[in-house]
Amino acid sequence: MPTDAGIAKPQRGFVIAVAMTVASWIFVLAGAGMGMSPWGMSVLVIPRHGGGMMMAVDWTATYAVHMVVMWWIMMLAMMLPGVLLAIRLRWTSVQCSPEFLGVYATVWFGFSVFATGLQYAFQSASWFDAMRMLSVNNALSVCLLVVAALPQGLLLLRAHRRTSGTPNERARSASNYAVRCLIYSASMMLLMFIGGLMNLVWTAGLSLWAAIQKSPNGTIIAPASALIICLLVGANIFLNSKY
Repeated sequence: MPTDAGIAKPQRGFVIAVAMTVASWIFVLAGAGMGMSPWGMSVLVIPRHGGGMMMAVDWTATYAVHMVVMWWIMMLAMMLPGVLLAIRLRWTSVQCSPEFLGVYATVWFGFSVFATGLQYAFQSASWFDAMRMLSVNNALSVCLLVVAALPQGLLLLRAHRRTSGTPNERARSASNYAVRCLIYSASMMLLMFIGGLMNLVWTAGLSLWAAIQKSPNGTIIAPASALIICLLVGANIFLNSKY
């Protein structure tokens, strides 16, 4: 029979997770510490690339740390709502303990460091606008789109053979669950480079997609919807390049 401490631990973890989610979204909605409002940058379609000069940013150690923190909190804001829903509705057997949250946050911190490295590389090549926080190179956008779509296509194919599932399945530990979430979602998170890191519409949309992915029917619905999203984004890029 579970002890009071054993029961209280997941409950305490769930409360902490809710607080982390709320705090993360407040940070994102307030502009992620970038000193500019995200509301004017929040659009459904991909903004047309302007032909003007891009703002130069000096990548100091302070700026790099800021970018890592921005990516990290943005990832937590997008991923935690789905995790909370999965745990609350018992779509997964993983318990929301403080240890689980620590592992989950650490895994996405690693992704945030990687994403920041990509942002630095793209910006150094003049493919990324530091002011609008998005890709201004169609070739880069298409490459990111392919990187996002391919894993989802493979997941959809594997789902028909029942050799794959949602991140909730086969998750026997906190680290296993966190890593599976990363594997299933990381490629789609790179679409933020195309839509804009400050684009609240895309942030909310990908958060909703991540929650669907963790649902019992997410095995088919999530990769299928991801491919549809990628097709629509690809059409948007094509139209922007033509007109």
